[in-house]
Parts: sequence; C-alpha cells; structure tokens
Amino acid sequence: MNSKSLILISALAIAPMVNADPSFSHRIVVEEATGTWCGFCIRGIVAIDELAEQYPEDFIPICIHSGDDPMELASYPTPMSTENLPRMCVNRDAGTVNDPSVMATYYNIMAQMDPEGEIVITDCELSADHSEMNVKVAARFDHDADGSAYGIGFVLIENDVYHPDNRNYRQANAYAGGELGEMGGYELLPNYIEAEDIKYQYVARAAYGEALGFEGSVPLDFVAFEPFEYSQTLAVPAYVDNVNNLQLIALLLDADGKVINADRYSLSGYEIQEKEWVAPTLSQPDSESVWLSWPDGYVVSVASDATATLIVDGEEYVLEYANWEIASYLNDLFFFYPYDVLPLADGTECRLMMSKDAYTLQLDGVEMDTQDLDYEWQYGSSAPTPETFAYTPAYADGVVTYSCEAGYFCDLQYQCQAILERDGAVVATYGEGNMRIDIDWNTYVNTIVVTLDPADMADPGSYTLTIPSSSYWVMDLYGSLLDPIDLVCNFEIASSSISTVGTDSRLVDVYNVHGMLVQRQATAQQIKGLPHGIYIVNGKKMIK
Repeated sequence: MNSKSLILISALAIAPMVNADPSFSHRIVVEEATGTWCGFCIRGIVAIDELAEQYPEDFIPICIHSGDDPMELASYPTPMSTENLPRMCVNRDAGTVNDPSVMATYYNIMAQMDPEGEIVITDCELSADHSEMNVKVAARFDHDADGSAYGIGFVLIENDVYHPDNRNYRQANAYAGGELGEMGGYELLPNYIEAEDIKYQYVARAAYGEALGFEGSVPLDFVAFEPFEYSQTLAVPAYVDNVNNLQLIALLLDADGKVINADRYSLSGYEIQEKEWVAPTLSQPDSESVWLSWPDGYVVSVASDATATLIVDGEEYVLEYANWEIASYLNDLFFFYPYDVLPLADGTECRLMMSKDAYTLQLDGVEMDTQDLDYEWQYGSSAPTPETFAYTPAYADGVVTYSCEAGYFCDLQYQCQAILERDGAVVATYGEGNMRIDIDWNTYVNTIVVTLDPADMADPGSYTLTIPSSSYWVMDLYGSLLDPIDLVCNFEIASSSISTVGTDSRLVDVYNVHGMLVQRQATAQQIKGLPHGIYIVNGKKMIK
C-alpha cells in the first residue's frame, strides 16, 4: 500500500459519516491510441511526457497500442478508433476524442470540473507465481444513490518496455529531419528509432471489467460521503515483461462508461524469476520434413533472410527461408522441407545447424536470448502413426459433438453428412449447413459440431447420429493422413417431450431457452401449435 492510500483510508475512517465540505482528489485519465508503425504518434509521446512532468500525481496516461505492433492489445473499452492514429480521449468521454496535439487543452478543461466521486486503491498484491493480482479499493460519492448504475473497472499498464534486439519494437518517426517542425527533440532522430534506443511507457497490458466496470462493484444503496469497499482478483497476462514495472489503475465509472475518478498503484519489490531458454526437440517423422518443437508458451519467428545448413553424408545444403514454415497451431512447431532431391536412405547420417541470428524466440510473450542450434540424427522414419484416433461423443440441447483427442487435426469434406436414426430408422440427414469444426487453441482439441433440427427429435426414442468416415479427414501430429472411422453418438430423447406436456387441464407459462416468456397460461393445444424449437415448460425442457 502506498503512503497516499494510507492517508486517505485513515481520513475516511476518522471522518464523520457526512462531510460538510468534502475535498475529493481528482485524477484525470488520458488514453492514447498509438502504434510503433505510426510515425505521427510521436506527438502523442511528446504530449504525454509533458503532462506527466507537469502533473505527476493527477495525470494518469494509458497508451493503447494497436495494428502491426508487438504490444497490441486485442480488446480494450474505448470510445475512440484504434485504427486512424494517433487519437486520444480524456476520461473515456467521446466528446474529447481528438488528436494528441490538443491533449493539454482537454486535460485542463477536465481538471477544472468537480468529480462526483472518488476511488482509492487500498491494497494490491501479486500471487506467489505472479499470475494473479488481488486488489482492494475504497470509493465514495458526494450524493446518495439515485438509481443510476455505476461501476468499477481496472487497467494494467507497464512501463520501461524494452526489447533492444527485436526490430519489431522500433518506432516510426514522421518528424525526422525537422520538415514538420520541432517535436520534443524527435526531429533530431532518424525515421525509425531503433528498438535499442527506445523504452515504451504506460503500455496498456490488460483491461478488466468491460466498458461499464464489474457488475455489482458499486452498491445500489450507497450513502453520500460514506466509503464502501470492493475487492477483485485480476489475471496478470503472461506477456508482461517485468511485474515490478506494472501500475494498476482503478476507474470509477458512470452509467455511460465515462471515468468519474481514478487512482494508480505501482508494484515493486517482487523477485523476478528469469525465464530460461529451452532447446527444441527434433523429430524426423518422414522423408519430407524435419521438425523443431518447443514446449507450450514458446513462440518462434524467422528472419526473412534466414538460412540453415543441412549436412547429408558430409555434403552441405543451404536451406533458404522459403524452405521454412512455422506451424503455430502445433505448439509453435518449427519445421523444414529439405528433402526434395537429397540422397537419403535408411541410416543416412544427417546434421542440421542453425545460427541464433536466424530466429527469434519468446516465452509467454517475453523475448528470450537465442542460441546456435546443432542437431545430428540418422535418417529413417521412426515416428509411430496410429491407425485410428480416439474421440468422445456427447449430446446436449439439440447439439451433438465429437471431441477428438489432442494431437489430431480434422476437417470436413466438401460434401460431408451426418445421419440421424431413431430406433434404427433414418430420420434425417445433415450436411454442411449443420456441421462445423471447432478448435480449442489452448488444448488443440478438435470438435466436430452437428446442430440438429428439433423437429427431427419430436418423438421419444433411442437416437444415433453417425458421421461416416467419408465425410471428414484426419491427420496426426506430423501431418500424415490417417484412415478415418465412423463417428457415432447414441442418445435418448425421453417421453417428457411435447407428447406429455400439458396433457391435463392445467394452464402453464412457456419460455424459450433464453428465459423469455413465449406464451402465458397456455393450454395443451396451444403448446402443440408452437413452432419447432426448444422450450421450458413447468421447469422442464421440451423439444418440439
């Protein structure tokens, strides 16, 4: 807890329930949309540096990187465009969206307004593995609750982001040469400020609570000037470089998502465990490729002028960049295709050498030092190829899924089909419009999904949905096609369907699966006249 927080919490504890002359701190949040590729974003850097120097306590900048930028944040709640750069806004007010050249003007206008509330971060701690952050805030308003919705959100930023050996972190500079006038000294720097010459500040790493903050974070019955507390556990992204350079920003938000007030907390004093470089494992599954595979969390990229050397029985062959590919969907596997015309036979002595300058490597988003790679092996395919693969069928809410084990990759054929049977008789056949493939990129599990028509399951009975082997293809981890098998899912439709709902004289309310009322006090005949679909009647699911 910082001293500022201690002072405020102490004051809140001692102050009477109602303060006749409250004096809220007022901190202004300025968010800038920027990018390393955007040469004119230099004026945003300059504007932020100047305001941060003038107002070190009350000015809270956040830099949202976007586009072809290694610090890009995929999702961030902001009223401004992150495409037409540079842009900035103050306190998430759409009326302040403008060019960073007027940042000081908008800041000063906002600073003269009295906030209706105040928020302070009273505690913030990282978990032992630095993967989570436990935060507690105290907030209060200058008025009683009036039915308006308020919320509390958070933003995590990182300072001193520095990757001197990665050219992706160099900053374009449109002010080089001075033709556009002075710009904080950047007119004296080159068109591209190399990565080794720049550190990035206030980099947005994560936003929490969506645009309106966490639901329920502000009580509905708060009393004027009486503080209330809110606690939350936040995930720390793995791509953060150094947790000791992090700052957490707490935002008190109004019903429109505008920032009423904010606070900032700097983390420090945490022992950093250096992430270790791990050598990839080599596999040589067939006569067309060699695979270098790093464990989960590693991401590899290749320079466009990269080369490697393959030695076959003492003869050297240069592998150009065109012979390399990256298969990020396979645990970031790195593979080659060197064997076009090489004299290979079982037992051939092979050796692969690659310079550390030929590739870059990240672990959980953090740049790693690379090393020279040198591998020797005897040619001869030894990787086992399973004859079949395992899958798990399931049925729920009119949808059948076949989850195939990790390590296999499936796709549907052009004229795929799934056959639905009831008690051994064919009921319906489904094609491309009802079938799709889902892939979990964290586990690499492929799932074939078939959406059934409720009308085809109106009658109770034993159902079977089969995807014939001719409707899809599957390959193993090494890219070898396997023989597919029929995918079968058996499930039961109980007699509590339309045939048994509302058979007595009772009137019942009918809802759809989203909980919306479809028909009030419906008779059995009215229920039978509903369109095909899934309904909730008397608390039970009904498929019609």
